[in-house]
Amino acid sequence: MLQYALLHLFGYGVSLDDLKNYRQIDSITPGHPEAHDTPGVEVTTGPLGQGFANAVGLAVAQAQTAGTFNKPGFDLITNHTYCFFGDGCAMEGISSEAASAAGHLQLGNLIMVYDDNHISIDGDTKCAFTEDVMKRFEAYGWHTQHVEKGDTDLEGIEAAIKKAKEVTDKPSVIKLTTTIGFGSKLQGTGGVHGNPLKADDIKSVKEKFGFDPEKTFVVPQEVTDMYHKHAAEGAAAEQEWNQLFEKY
Repeated sequence: MLQYALLHLFGYGVSLDDLKNYRQIDSITPGHPEAHDTPGVEVTTGPLGQGFANAVGLAVAQAQTAGTFNKPGFDLITNHTYCFFGDGCAMEGISSEAASAAGHLQLGNLIMVYDDNHISIDGDTKCAFTEDVMKRFEAYGWHTQHVEKGDTDLEGIEAAIKKAKEVTDKPSVIKLTTTIGFGSKLQGTGGVHGNPLKADDIKSVKEKFGFDPEKTFVVPQEVTDMYHKHAAEGAAAEQEWNQLFEKY
């Protein structure tokens, strides 16, 4: 869930409750991460749709844990489960079954972000997938929102996450309409789905977003500083939670 880590980094929709109980499930390896091979990876999501189902399972476990151990004045478990999924995941039957179960269980602690970029590895999704995904989720009993300019509307994304967190009796799905390969010469095409950009395109993208096109693997100081600031906030939140747990 690298995208959620980035949302944390920039402060979008993140509360102390989420920081105190934050677990990162499958982000720090390239491609398809596998449990037991890389530290920090808890589950192997496998084929499309299974990661979606994993997220529902984690939300169920969190809700059950909260229901069992929280007491008046001691809200130990109050966090949310976040997951990003795309059209490929939405096409698979397992995600439909998991979404149905989540709606039935009224998992208000579950927030899904749907990357609606209309591209699969075979090209435009219209060749195989034309259903209204949001209507399907509405039928399952989910709270739905749509951020139409998902490439650039960061305030809209933040507001959608905040609103989703306010809905406690339904799982939430936020549809982000985005452009795959945003900024590259191949943006919006299947050609950027699983292929590395060519050298000239990489330089072009860097220039477009204000980076030095001649430098590689550079982390700007402001990003490093923001990471450190966020780490300190997380450590403080964890200490606060540990003190509550000791009292409990």
